[in-house]
Amino acid sequence: MNRVTVTELRPGLSVKQLSTNKVGVITTPPTGVSVDLGRTWVEFGRGPEPIQDDDIDFAVRRVRLTVRHNPNDPADDLKQIAKLRHDLWAHSPVEVDPGSPASQTQRDTERNAYFEFATEFPDEVRRVLHQYRYEDRVTIEDLGEVGLVCTRCGWLSGFVTECPNCKQRDIGPCPNCRLEIPRERYEPIGGDLFVCPNCRRRVRLSFNELDNSDRSVNEPVVLVNDAQG
Repeated sequence: MNRVTVTELRPGLSVKQLSTNKVGVITTPPTGVSVDLGRTWVEFGRGPEPIQDDDIDFAVRRVRLTVRHNPNDPADDLKQIAKLRHDLWAHSPVEVDPGSPASQTQRDTERNAYFEFATEFPDEVRRVLHQYRYEDRVTIEDLGEVGLVCTRCGWLSGFVTECPNCKQRDIGPCPNCRLEIPRERYEPIGGDLFVCPNCRRRVRLSFNELDNSDRSVNEPVVLVNDAQG
C-alpha cells in the first residue's frame, strides 16, 4: 500500500513513481509555475515534472559512509564517525538506527571505517557532508534501493525473498504460479489486495503469526493467499 501522506512530501525526499518504478527526488516547482493540489514536483533526471500524490511512494536507499583511515591515529577514524553520526542527527532529517547491524561501525580491507543505513534523504546526507566539511575525508556510496529490512537480524538488502545474512524466508510463493517474488514487486490494488507481477492473478498478502515461545516471526514472514473469485 502507498505509505506516503501529503504532509510527508517535501523537497529532498527520495521517492519512486508507482506506475513506472522511476526513482527521483522531490523538488520545488519551477519559477512561475503554479502548484496543483494533489500533485508534487519530482526530478527524475530530465527536469522537474508534476506527479500525482497517489502515484508516489518512498524510495528508501541504502547508503554507506566511509571515513578514510588515518594511519597515524587510528582512533581518530572513530572520532570522525561519531561526529558524523551526530551531525546527521542534529542537522538533517536522516535517522540512523544504532541498533541495526548494518549501522554498526566496521572497517574494510584498507582499514577505512564505515557504516551503512537506510534513508529516504540521500541528498540531505550529501548536504551535511558538504556543509560541515567532511568531503575531503568522507565518501558516500549509494548501494541501491532497499527492498527488505530483515525482521530477524535487521539486515538491509535489495528486492529478495530471503535474507542474505540470516537466511530467514521473507515471503511465501504465489499460490497460482508458485514463484517466490519479493513482496515489494506485488502491485497494490487496495488494502491487502495485490496483483502477482508474474501471473497477473489477484492475491492477498498478510503477515505470519508470532511464535509465542520467543516472540520471533514464523517463516515465511509474509503469507500469499489466492484472492480469485
